[in-house]
Amino acid sequence: MEQKSDTSTPQPGQAPEKGGNLLKSMTNYVNDAAKDDDEDAPSVSGGLTYLAVGLGLIALAVYLFFEFTNLETNGGSMRIHWLAALLYKIGGKWVTCLVMGIIGLGSMYLGYEQYKKAKSAK
Repeated sequence: MEQKSDTSTPQPGQAPEKGGNLLKSMTNYVNDAAKDDDEDAPSVSGGLTYLAVGLGLIALAVYLFFEFTNLETNGGSMRIHWLAALLYKIGGKWVTCLVMGIIGLGSMYLGYEQYKKAKSAK
């Protein structure tokens, strides 16, 4: 009578065989899954996502600039994120919107580079 080896890796959705080493099976399964993922390969959709986020941040910076101008002219208040409030206290609407715009441009640049790499890899 032959004994089964306990080095077999269960397929997804299957339990390991009785008497098998559960930890070893799980480790093998995770390692095999990690080999399948190509984390370093840039994706077109990831690049487009960065571009969209960058455009959104630039649009938000423009909106906030006009909103801050309106509030400074007419008075009033609004609720904003504490980081934006800190930037506003440090340098006013110019610094707040400039920092947000620079982050948006950086995101767009990263998206463009990732998109370009993904297109050249195909």
